Amino acid sequence: MAATASQLVLGSWLLTSAFLWPHSPGQMLLAVAGGLLGIAFSAHALLGGAAPFRTRRLAWWLIVGSIFLPATNRWSVANHLIIGVGLLAFLRVAEIKRELS
Repeated sequence: MAATASQLVLGSWLLTSAFLWPHSPGQMLLAVAGGLLGIAFSAHALLGGAAPFRTRRLAWWLIVGSIFLPATNRWSVANHLIIGVGLLAFLRVAEIKRELS
């Protein structure tokens, strides 16, 4: 549950941050689409569905996209990297909790 809530917060922040500072078109798409997907995946999980592989793919998409897409602002790159790594970290914590219970 905590991983899902954190995913919802990170997705919401990613979507919001897309409009807080300038982004290149690719980074803007990464932020808006990534934020919407993060919110949708967490809503699906809150309704009883579980698909951590989707969130893992989204996290890697954010990490790789932030590195390879052209950027006009290094803060957007750092933001996407931090959120991608955060998503992976929360997923790993949830996996460890499931293994221990």
